[in-house]
Parts: sequence; structure tokens; C-alpha cells
Amino acid sequence: MSGKEGGIQPEMMFFLHHCLMWMLKSNSLESPNGLRSEHPVNPIITFPQDSFCSRVRMSVQTPPRLLDLAGTSLLRDEASAISAVEDLPTELFPPLFMEAFHGRHIETLKAMVQAWPFVRLPLGDLIDMPHVGPLQAVLEALDVLLAQKVRPRRCKLLVLDLRDTGQIFWSMWAGASTHRCSSSRMVPVAEHRSMTKQPLAPLEVFIELCLKKKTLDNFLTYLIRWVEQRKASIHLCCKKLKIVSMPMENIMKVLSMVQLDCIQEVQVNCTWHLSTLAMFAPLLGQMGNVQRLLLSPILVSAFEEQEQQHIVQITSQFLRLHHLRDLYMESPSFLEGCLDQMLRCLKTPLDNLSITNCRLTDSDLIHLSQCPNIRQLKGLDLSGVTLTDFSPELLKVLLEQVAASLQELNLEQCGLSDFQLESILPVLSHCSQLRTLSLCGNLLSMTIMEKLLCHTTGMNLLREDALVFSALEDLPTELFPPLLMEAFHGRCIENLKAVVQAWPFVHLPLGGLIDMPYVGPLQAVPEPLMPCLPRRFDPGCLDQMLRFLMTTLDNLSITNCQLAKSDLIHLSQCPNISQLRDLDLSGVRLTYFSPELLHVLLEKVAATLQELDLNLCGIMDSQLETILPALSHCSHLRVFSMCGNLLSMAVMERLLRHTDGLPGLNLELYPAPQESYSSQGVLHQERLALLQAELLGILRDLGHPRTIWISPSPCPHCGVDICDHISPSI
Repeated sequence: MSGKEGGIQPEMMFFLHHCLMWMLKSNSLESPNGLRSEHPVNPIITFPQDSFCSRVRMSVQTPPRLLDLAGTSLLRDEASAISAVEDLPTELFPPLFMEAFHGRHIETLKAMVQAWPFVRLPLGDLIDMPHVGPLQAVLEALDVLLAQKVRPRRCKLLVLDLRDTGQIFWSMWAGASTHRCSSSRMVPVAEHRSMTKQPLAPLEVFIELCLKKKTLDNFLTYLIRWVEQRKASIHLCCKKLKIVSMPMENIMKVLSMVQLDCIQEVQVNCTWHLSTLAMFAPLLGQMGNVQRLLLSPILVSAFEEQEQQHIVQITSQFLRLHHLRDLYMESPSFLEGCLDQMLRCLKTPLDNLSITNCRLTDSDLIHLSQCPNIRQLKGLDLSGVTLTDFSPELLKVLLEQVAASLQELNLEQCGLSDFQLESILPVLSHCSQLRTLSLCGNLLSMTIMEKLLCHTTGMNLLREDALVFSALEDLPTELFPPLLMEAFHGRCIENLKAVVQAWPFVHLPLGGLIDMPYVGPLQAVPEPLMPCLPRRFDPGCLDQMLRFLMTTLDNLSITNCQLAKSDLIHLSQCPNISQLRDLDLSGVRLTYFSPELLHVLLEKVAATLQELDLNLCGIMDSQLETILPALSHCSHLRVFSMCGNLLSMAVMERLLRHTDGLPGLNLELYPAPQESYSSQGVLHQERLALLQAELLGILRDLGHPRTIWISPSPCPHCGVDICDHISPSI
């Protein structure tokens, strides 16, 4: 068969002839028992058990091609392999490169990289940590290429891809053994280039960045150092940046090496202080091609005079994000009353907007409904934003702006009333594209739910009873038995759990429903019966739970939520907490509460309290001073934690003196004194060391051996608010 008919090309014939002659001279064709055969035998190719080729090339029954045999035989003599690279057929490069990479044939790898006949080298799928030798060989070969003014004849390499995106490439070429050999049929896929207007560097290196450790791992450290030394000739590119936990100084060091305008998605999946986000903001502003931005909870600094400056630093960077389409902000408490500052900086229409679990003002909703860049929204999520006291007209106007395009609407836990929902029903029925509507956690009557269903008739909404089960907490009592039977017999396990958890009767008669051997529904029933507190309280509603407590509590934990003044009053008056051993209010912001409320609460539990957690409560000097007498009466206290609160050195000294008389206190966790920080909220390690020495002197003067922990917030090493790895400071 001729080459023109789709068989072996002329240059391939020349190469095979060359290889076969070399193999015969070097006794490379051997029988399976290792002896030179006098008769023709079927050649056998073996791959390392863990090699990439063994996973994607061929089954055990597939006979090897002569081309495969020639390529594998080349690797037995590295000098011959290197000399043959210039004449190596294009289709043999990928499988031979994989074998060289996994077999750690370093010199062959270098030669192949310098003659790589494709625009892109997808290396990410091949890298096997901690064996970085082959990777180092590739980078050394690139050094040779970058130093050359004229590239080798065959080399087309422009992109080194270190992401896990090359499986199709390697599988396609490794599977060539089952296809005809025709290099003209294979078209290398070019990487989408950066949208920057600057001239492109000779080489682009693509990498996945997930910054989730305190320090850089060996691979990233090696790569960053390599790029840093060749910054003029290398563009380090990243499409998706994910930050889980890493000190800001390391984040800035890594990003200083990255072409920031290549980044298209940013996820900040850790809790930052507002000042930390302000430090990151200038970097975000340089990511001009970002399309998707996700920010996790942002803690507001206790330095109120700096907050507005930080907000301006953050929101002004949105002016530079000309491609932003999806914006997700979880608990952005700093936007309360300031949402307009961010909205007017948006440069493009958004597809999705999520502002959740925070407080907004009337003016915020007004500015949101007037923003021209939300009129094409497909997804709107305001879950956890309390709308109880808002005029329904505000929400109605907002929905009118997005009715033409809206596909998903989430208003869970918004405190919506019948009156408010009824007001928005007409505009809701105009949302013709709506596919998903969630109203969980709102107090709605059966009457208003019937009206809602009537208004949404004919829309492709809420398949599989989603609306009914999302409102179980608020359904009329008489609907529970038929719903439970339907869920039980239909084996709708998740719906069944939800029904049981909200069951409004004292007795649950399951005997008549049990159908053995199908025990799945029965197994699902006990799971929700475990007593637990709700994840989220609506401010001012704590008394509704407290008055139904039937027994005296030993432990009570209400964390990371907003409470009203009335909630603390009802809590301190509740007779069932008078014997508490453990009280945890961490994350409940108490900054603006009268200190008398906390004083009365501690007096109530002083006789039995053993553990008290007030981390991240925003407690100020005046509040702590007020509760010190009650705290000194907690004679059984063993554990006391106040990390993440802004306390001065003077009040911490008084705290140490008041707690000196507590005989059982053996674990004390306190925040770094206020004087440890600059006026911008930046921790100074030198100041902290001096203040720790001063605290040590105070403890020595008191005369009782004590060990305390001092925790800066956020931790300068890992970035979290409350460190679990700190060692005793004193």
C-alpha cells in the first residue's frame, strides 16, 4: 500500500528501516526467553506496570506495531534515541515521550522537548510527585530553547501546560496503534491565549493554583523559583485561582510571578478580615479578565475609622474588572449601607449575583434595583438577608428589573411574611424563565402558599414537590400525615427526614407503615430525632425555643449568628440554664450590647460554669471590665477563651488579676493586646513580643504558676482567626 493511500508515509519507511537495522545489529530483537531467535518471532513490548502508556495504550491482547517496537527499542540506547529525534515521525513523539518521562530517560527527554513538534506540551497528567527529576529535565531543556535566538527546525513549542488537562491529547496519540499512521489527520489543540494587549513572551506556562497550605509545596517552590529567574522570557499563567488558607505574604509572592490578566476565576474560600481583603484588592484589580468571583465571610475590623477606607480600596477595584459575570459574596457585612459603592463600580452586566447572610438597608435594596448591570441576571441569591421590616415594594421593584431573564431565585431564611410575598406574586408570575424558586425558612400560611401555586401555574417550576417540602416548618398541621405517608411509601428518604424533623405531634405511629424487608424509610426516620439547635436564629426569636425547653441544660452553644437584645434578656431569664457547665457564644457579635446583659447572664451560671467561649464576639474594654466581677465568681471555671476580641493591655492586666483566684482554671486563651496592632490593624510581631514579656511579669507578680495562650487574629502564619496550632506564649 502506498503512502498516498493512507499507509505508512515514505519518511516513516526510512525511519523504520533505520531502526530495524540498528535493532538487528544490537541484537535488540529477542525472543520472550531473552535468547536471540533463529526464526521469526512476534516481538513483545512491555511497559512499566505504573506507566501512563500501560493505562491508555493497548490491552494485553493487542499485538504491538513495528512502529511501537522501534520506538521502545530506541530507549534502550539513549545515544541512538537522541540522534534519531530529528527524524522521529510526529506521531511517535507522544508515546515515546511518555515512556521516556515515566522511565526517567533524562537526556532523551531533553532532546525531545527541544524538538517538540506541537504548540502545546501538556505535562500535568504525567507529573508524579515526589519524583521531580523528569520535570526538572523538561525545564532544563526549555532553558536551552529560551537561550537560542533561532529555534530548532522542528520545534513549535509555545505552551507548557502543567494542569491536569492533557488526557485527551495523550490518549489520542497513545491510541494511534489502532488507527492508520497519517500525521496529517492529527491537529494539535492550541491553548487559548491571554487577552492581554502586551506582546506575548516566548513561552507560556499554565498551572492550576490552589493555595491551601501555610507554606509553598516543593513543586510550587521549585517552579516559582524557576520562573522568577527567567521572568523576562516566561509568562506563568493561571485560569482559576483558589485560596483556601495561606498567609497573605506567600499569596503575594506567588501572584507576583503570575500573569494576573490570565486569571478568569477567583475563589477565596477562607475567612478574611476586611483589612486582609483590602491588601488583596490591588491584585484583584490587575485580574482584568476575571469572570467569576467568590468571596467567603469577611470579618469587619474593630477599627471603625479604617473600615470606610478599606471599603473604598476594595470596591474601587471593580472598576477594572471588565469581564465580571458572576459575583458571589457570603456574609459581606461590610456592605451594609455601602452596597451602592460596589454597584456603581461594576462595568459589565452580571449573570449571577449572590449576597447572602448579611444585613442590608433600605438604601441598599433601592440601589440594587436601580443598578443597570443586574437587568440580565439569571441567578439571584439573597438567602439569609433579613427582609422582614422592608417595604414589599422594594423587593417588587427589584424583581421587575430582572423578570425577563431570571432563572433561579433564592429567598431562603429572609423572614418574608404573607403580606410581603403576596405583594410580589404578580411580578413573580412574570418571571417566565424561572426554573428554581426557594423560599425555605419563611413563615408562610397555607392561604398564601395556595396563591403562590396559582400564580406559578404553567411555569416550569419546582418539579418533584420542591416547594411543599421546602416549607415544612410552616405547613399546616393537618397536611403532615398525608405528606409523611407519601414520602414513606415513595421511599423519598430526604423528604421523609424533613417531615420527621418538623413533625408537629407527640406521637409518630409508624407500625402500620413499615413494609419489611424495605427498611430504608424506617432507617431514615430516627436520624432527624437527634436533638440539635437550629443553625441560624432570626434575631429576636430565641425565646421561642427557650420556653419549650423541658429539662435543665448542661451545655449550650449558640454560635456565628446575630442575636437581639431581647434574646440575651430571655437567655439570662431562662430557668433551664441555671446549671450550665459549658456556654459557647463564639461568633455572636456583642459589640453594641449593654455589658449589663452579659453580666447578668454570667451571674446566672456562675455557680456551675466550667467552660466559657467568647471568641470573636467583638467585646470591647468597657464590656469586659463590667463582667470581671461576675467572672471572678465562676469558681468552677476550667476553660476560658476570648480570642479575636480587641482588648487593651490595661484591661488584660485586670483580667489576669481577677481570674487569679479561680483555682480550677487551667486553659486560658486570650487575644493579642490592642497595642500589638498598628492603626490599620496590622500585627507587629516586635510589639507583641514586648507585651508578652510584660504579661509574664504580671503573672510572676501574682505568684501563681499559670500558662496562657496569646492568639493574634488573624494568625500571621496560617491566616485563620483562631489558631489550633499555637503553642503556649507564656
